[in-house]
Amino acid sequence: MLSHFERCAALGGLLLVPVFIRLLMVCAEVTLMTSMYLIAPMAVVVLRPTLRRLLSFRDPDLVIDSAHCATASSAARC
Repeated sequence: MLSHFERCAALGGLLLVPVFIRLLMVCAEVTLMTSMYLIAPMAVVVLRPTLRRLLSFRDPDLVIDSAHCATASSAARC
């Protein structure tokens, strides 16, 4: 038979389980947010030149000038 103190301790331990789970979730969330706010800007700084090169790449054969398309002789190509 459990004493009054042992029953209260067991009940208190059961009540603390959700608190510990919530605390672990908050710690995981803080870690994730910290990594997002620290790692993502560093990745942007590192990848920015590569992204700029990729986005600025233009194939001269694919670029069609609108003034060029306005002429009748080259309208068929456009």
